[in-house]
Amino acid sequence: MSAINSANAREPRRRQPSLAALQSDPVGVRLVIFVRERFPLLAYGPLIVAFVSCGWIAAARGAGDAPSLGWQTVVTLLVVTLVFFRLRVADEIKDADVDRVGRPDRPLPRGLVTKTELERVLVACAVVEIALATILGASVVVAYCVVLAFTILAANDFMTPGLRGNVLAYAVAHAPIVALLLVFVWWAHPSATWSGTLSSAAVLASCASFALEIGRKTMAPSEERPSVQTYSAEIGLAPAVTIATLVLVAGTLAGVVYGQMTHAPDGALVMALAVGASTTVVGVGAMHAGRAAAWRPYVGAVALGLLCWPAALELVRAWALW
Repeated sequence: MSAINSANAREPRRRQPSLAALQSDPVGVRLVIFVRERFPLLAYGPLIVAFVSCGWIAAARGAGDAPSLGWQTVVTLLVVTLVFFRLRVADEIKDADVDRVGRPDRPLPRGLVTKTELERVLVACAVVEIALATILGASVVVAYCVVLAFTILAANDFMTPGLRGNVLAYAVAHAPIVALLLVFVWWAHPSATWSGTLSSAAVLASCASFALEIGRKTMAPSEERPSVQTYSAEIGLAPAVTIATLVLVAGTLAGVVYGQMTHAPDGALVMALAVGASTTVVGVGAMHAGRAAAWRPYVGAVALGLLCWPAALELVRAWALW
């Protein structure tokens, strides 16, 4: 799954209480601990807000309106947050056997929560998502149902048992969820209409997410762990860095196209192209130096910047008018 709904591949070991002590706590308390460990809002919150703002602002500009916030924005943000959380929970369930070997300190392997409890969380999230999407209107429900169907298929690895054995194929198969979610955000906007900005925003967001996914699982040889799947271990450090770099550059170009469609100032577009060029230089440097640890934060920063690009252009416009 995308990096927006994934935690760090390398985590510090924690000193954990006994299994009996864990299971004596109420399920609500244990789920709060689960969320704190596997879906920390300080880590996921900025990415989700940036993602929703990307689709929301693009929808407004596509309709020829100035972006504004309303109750629909809040409902949309809640639905997207629940979807990403549900994907995180589904991954925890799928990864349970592998985590018992490679990451025994994670919540499910160590007994903080049970598989049955997490399955109930999945159902509860889906029910709330459906209820919230219904509030937003019929066309939004259709867009949400596509998202729901895809996430259910993704949770079952698209009925392809061997998919998880190929980490790159797995990432590619799950990548469309970002574009589908962005379409949902788009149609949740009250003024939404078909526009070319939808495709440029979808490419931009998809590239940001895919680069994050590649970056978080790309390690230097000294960082690799035998029981943990990484792109660098499967296809090599240089190819993994190259893929992430090319994806970021593609996302930057999509951002330039979006800027042209929304009549952004030329200076902002030149800045975007400069970021794309610097990304290439940094990626090539990391590839040759084998410095994956220093490269990963850069990938995260550029990816977050791509998601924030529509909002950044609005700030530029506001500053120019002021």
